[in-house]
This record gives sequence, C-alpha cells and structure tokens, in this order.
Amino acid sequence: MIAVRLPGQQPRVLGLAVELATRRRIFVPMLRVTSVDPTAVTLNTGTVSLRRLHLRPGEALAIGQILDTRVRVDDPDHEDLRGIDMIVV
Repeated sequence: MIAVRLPGQQPRVLGLAVELATRRRIFVPMLRVTSVDPTAVTLNTGTVSLRRLHLRPGEALAIGQILDTRVRVDDPDHEDLRGIDMIVV
C-alpha cells in the first residue's frame, strides 16, 4: 500500500496488504517489517491487527491498482509522449 504524493515527490510505502486464508485482506505497517525475501516477510513483532483493510483517500495498492495500468503523459517537458498510451511496469 502506498500514499500517492504530490508532483515531484515519490510515493511513500505505508505497509503491506496481506491476504489471509479466509480471503480477507489485512494491513501490516512497514514499521513492523524487518525484512522482505522472495519466500517470506519477517516481522519484528508476533502480533498484527486482523481488522479488514480499508484504503483511505490518497492511498492505493501498488500492485493491485497501479501496476499494469494504462496511463497518458501530460507533461510540457515531454511533448513527444503526449497522447501515447503507456503501461506502468
């Protein structure tokens, strides 16, 4: 999960959306994550909130809502890209 920022600023990673065996998603704050490996995420605590994930205004799921999304560039410094469909990867 990321917080979308103003132009010129990078999005900020807030945490991970974790899908439980019950198909319910929960939020795990990045402050609780000590490492991320291809096969595991290690937390610095044994407890997390099991409340259902709810996105607030200005938040988005990086993989679920942004990657593989079509966008159009509207930037006066990049006129050559105007009107060209692009995909976020």
